[in-house]
Amino acid sequence: MFLKQSFKQPCDQETDYLRIYTRSWNGTPYKVAFTKMTANKRVKIYCKDNQIVWEKSYPLVIRPVTATTVICQPSSFLEKNTFCVVVIRGTPDGFIGLDDGVFSSAQHLNPEADQSKLYVMSQKAFENLGFKI
Repeated sequence: MFLKQSFKQPCDQETDYLRIYTRSWNGTPYKVAFTKMTANKRVKIYCKDNQIVWEKSYPLVIRPVTATTVICQPSSFLEKNTFCVVVIRGTPDGFIGLDDGVFSSAQHLNPEADQSKLYVMSQKAFENLGFKI
């Protein structure tokens, strides 16, 4: 089965904020989670304090109000000898805290990469790696 088709199948696991798929690609195991929500220019993703935080700004007359949601904690998501990836659907305003601690960005994901890291990226970066959704 092609990887592209496998993400259109029902997910293996689901949380309040993520759909999680466990797949193998070129003999390498991957655990890939897609956000259920779609990011836009008002969303920032923070990778800090051992958690991935989704921060959305809502414009008001005086100043914007922000709402934060913890979408993933690496300690409960990481698996040994498996590449673990969190894909943020849409186009967020930015990622803050990538390449710090347990988090890493899309540019570091390759077959020789560290499997103890949690790779966080946008959907476009995920597709640029050769994974089509």
